[in-house]
Amino acid sequence: MVAALRASDSIVSQSVDALVVAGLVIEEGGQVRYAPASADLEMRVQETEEFYRARPNAVRRLIALGTAGSLAAFSDAFKFGGDK
Repeated sequence: MVAALRASDSIVSQSVDALVVAGLVIEEGGQVRYAPASADLEMRVQETEEFYRARPNAVRRLIALGTAGSLAAFSDAFKFGGDK
């Protein structure tokens, strides 16, 4: 994974750890696979994928900004009604 992502072991490990904590992936036998911890997470991933397909540049800009405020604004876009 390090070579494919052109990243250091440390960066990949931290990223995988964050995805595990977020409930998006699991580690099994030295491998990492997508496994959302809930139906809600699965739905949010699907919504994010649809948003990316419709507005890839907007998603890239949000990622490039990399601030907590931007991340919160991005995630808030997927909240419905009383969730906000």
